[in-house]
Amino acid sequence: HPGIRSHPGIRSHLGIRRHSTSEGEVKISDRHIPVLLEQVLESIQSPNAKLKVVVDGTLGAGGHARHILHQYPDIQRYIGIDKDPEALEIASETLRDFRNVVEPTPGDFRRIPDILEKAGVGAGKVDAFLLDLGVSSMQLDDAEKGFSFIREGPLDMRMDPTQPLTAAAIINGWPEDDIGRIIRDYGEDKRWKRLARAICQAREMEEIRTTVQLARIISENSPREWKKRRSIHPATLTFQALRVEVNSELDAVTTVIPKLLPYLSHSGRILIISFHSLEDRIVKRAFLAAQNDLSADPLLEVVTKRPLVANEDEIQANSRSRSAKLRVLQKLRPGEELSLGKKKNKYAHLKGKTRARRSSSPNPDPDPSTPTTNLSNPGNPTSD
Repeated sequence: HPGIRSHPGIRSHLGIRRHSTSEGEVKISDRHIPVLLEQVLESIQSPNAKLKVVVDGTLGAGGHARHILHQYPDIQRYIGIDKDPEALEIASETLRDFRNVVEPTPGDFRRIPDILEKAGVGAGKVDAFLLDLGVSSMQLDDAEKGFSFIREGPLDMRMDPTQPLTAAAIINGWPEDDIGRIIRDYGEDKRWKRLARAICQAREMEEIRTTVQLARIISENSPREWKKRRSIHPATLTFQALRVEVNSELDAVTTVIPKLLPYLSHSGRILIISFHSLEDRIVKRAFLAAQNDLSADPLLEVVTKRPLVANEDEIQANSRSRSAKLRVLQKLRPGEELSLGKKKNKYAHLKGKTRARRSSSPNPDPDPSTPTTNLSNPGNPTSD
């Protein structure tokens, strides 16, 4: 947000600072504002436990990590995982004050069991897992990564630059039916047939290489009525769909949750931030399935009966937080019973206000690629 960085109090709160590189002075933290920060800080530690070991499966630029480490000085190990080497480099600098605790680790959070085994962390030893499933501002702002259609760059969209599949390979090489399926299933876009046909017709004329080129094709083939009804750019849902396919995002969410459960300590928690309805639906169902498994010993309980969402102040400061949802699952202590119906979601009242704001206010986003619904843009809004 253009105004937030000029306020010294907010700059201090976010830990914004600079470091020098061969290209000059570069801001480390003000390219990223961690979403749902207050909710994460209040939810990550159970009231009857202490944080000793935390695993951040999506370390990003280290925004959430920095604040968690400040608030919980008893943390002994903070294992931060990310498959983007540039993000790990920036996070290492952001978290240099905690270098004795933080362990930046290259890798995919889907392989957390292997990573923890190498780190010497056994079953029942992790007090909190944090997964922020969105694309970070740092990645959105990097045109070379190809996540945002308002900046011309190659059609890449890989979070892991070593993987072979790119968005360009899909757009220029996959059959029309497969492109349509991706737009329909992962973008939930009713125009999927029309857009898939337009893309395939355009690629017969010339190879589609850049983000702006693809966005223009989609926009030119979107009905005027659709543009009037929607407050997001016509290319938003297609870019979301491509990113999900390139990075196998939904498969990652589906498979990782059961892998985390054995490593949770008693009263340990799993926090997952999602940014569009497909991901949130998977997280919700997986958490409920874990809670309903009464054969588990000890039992698991969903702490957030409804997802925690951004309030109006946060949305004004960081418009990309509007579609973020946080859900929390906790492993109970042996013999501890479920407290269903007894706990109130501290932030539940914000959900209605946020929805009311969405329906009554014009889109304040300075970035037209930022979504105003739970179906996010080329990148799910800000992640860390």
